[in-house]
Amino acid sequence: MTMCKYLDCDRDEYKQGGFCIFHCDKENFTDEEIEEFNKKFWEYFKEQEKDENKKFNFVGFKFPVNFSFEKTKFEKLVDFSDATFGNEASFRDATFGNGARFKGAEFGYKASFRDAKFNKTASFRDAKFGN
Repeated sequence: MTMCKYLDCDRDEYKQGGFCIFHCDKENFTDEEIEEFNKKFWEYFKEQEKDENKKFNFVGFKFPVNFSFEKTKFEKLVDFSDATFGNEASFRDATFGNGARFKGAEFGYKASFRDAKFNKTASFRDAKFGN
C-alpha cells in the first residue's frame, strides 16, 4: 500500500487519494467515511495518550464538519498546527492541560471553545476563523 504524502506522515493512503484519512479532504465525504474518520481518530488519540514521550500530534489534520472534542482532556501538549476544522467544530468544556498550538489552523463557521480551559499557553498565531 502507498503511504500518505503529507510531510512525515507514516500512515497508509486512503482511497487512492495520496493522503491518509487524517490528511485528505473531508468536504465531500459520505456519512460512512466521516464515521470511519471519527473511529480511527479516537483510536489514534488513545495511542498518543498512552505514549508518555509524545505530544498529541494532529498537525495538518482535516477534520470533518461537526467534529467534537467536547469535554476532552488533553493532558499533554496538543499540536493542531495547520489543521483544518469543518463547520461547527466543538472544543466545548475541553481541557488543555499542558499547552495548545493552533498555529495556522483554519476553522469553519461556528467553532466553539465555550468553557474550554487552557492551563498553559495556547497559540492561535495565523489561525483563521470562519463566520
